[in-house]
Amino acid sequence: MLARTTESKYLSDHVFSGVLYVGDPHQTSRTPTNRIDSLVFKFVCSKKLAQAVDIANKENLLLVILGDLFDREDDYEALMMVSNVLSMCHQRPVVLGGNHDKKTDILAVEETSSFRKLSGDEASTDTFINFLSGLTDVEDYNDAKVYSDISKKQSRSAIYLLRSARIINLVDTTGYIGSIKTTEGVDYNLFGCPYGEQIPTSLNCALDGRNFLITHHDLDFGVGLVFPDSDKLYPIEDCYMAVNGHIHDFKKILRVGDTLWFNPGNILRLSKDMAGHIPSVFSFTETDSESNMEDTGCPKVKRFIIKHEQKVFRTNAALDKIEQDSKERHKETKQTHNFVRRLKVMLANEPDASEGDEKISKFISSMPVSVEKDVLEKLHKRVIAKRTE
Repeated sequence: MLARTTESKYLSDHVFSGVLYVGDPHQTSRTPTNRIDSLVFKFVCSKKLAQAVDIANKENLLLVILGDLFDREDDYEALMMVSNVLSMCHQRPVVLGGNHDKKTDILAVEETSSFRKLSGDEASTDTFINFLSGLTDVEDYNDAKVYSDISKKQSRSAIYLLRSARIINLVDTTGYIGSIKTTEGVDYNLFGCPYGEQIPTSLNCALDGRNFLITHHDLDFGVGLVFPDSDKLYPIEDCYMAVNGHIHDFKKILRVGDTLWFNPGNILRLSKDMAGHIPSVFSFTETDSESNMEDTGCPKVKRFIIKHEQKVFRTNAALDKIEQDSKERHKETKQTHNFVRRLKVMLANEPDASEGDEKISKFISSMPVSVEKDVLEKLHKRVIAKRTE
């Protein structure tokens, strides 16, 4: 059971209209093969997140990301784009730790990193973004000098750096996150349970207002794909609504006891089985919505569809061609490896050097034209020249 929460800790002095829940953005600089837009995919990722930020700003909502902000915890190229997007939030967003965000078992520890030296004890958002922008080569991010003052025990995950720069409120342990005031006079008390931790059976909250829990777990909503060992939904004492990330497709709101369970689904379709998914973000306010009531099962929840292309996945034929091209490249590499093995055997069993040279030359000339063939010819000629010196 969580420790008793008896005193409010407000995340901001700002008065919000409500919260905006965003499922698994999976920001990445990788170029997937299964999507038509693979060459510009990293920009597609950031634009999806930017839409969520824009909706939160226009609707006066606190942005709450339900885990897996990044697809890889050490994607520092994506970090540059994400830091710029999230710095546009009018209020600092809340981000739950997901399984893709973790580099170690600890998401974040002490507030230290090398860039902080640029501006004293605490780095500003602008300083952080300027720091990232100065690293034009992706390899620079892996340079040990960049992290010279980070303890080996600390996480170097991208999400940790965002937290250190005060761009996000990172939720890395289970418990009370904080509260916000709303325009309707109802406080929203936020609790979090990051990936890998046990979802509590009670929030043990003595505060007035609505209590929300955000999670990032395999849960059984009773429909669609259910992973083995998924947790069954159960009522959570003192919890009005539990909102889950991690599961990529939309699940309608279910009432279990006095708790509403909801899974919005992610805003970025990464696999073909999500082709029919509609990327969306969802607000919760005290004002009943006139639309989406049937869709979400709760009149206080409203769907905002993220702009997206309906058909983004390659056909099977296109994927087959990519796979075949990959096999051909692998076959050529394998031929080179076979040559090296055969060359070792030939040299070991060949007592006459000149006769061996002739066989090797013939063997190289029989290879298909390639960069490797050209290199091997030059190397062999150099060996012969050295021998005759």
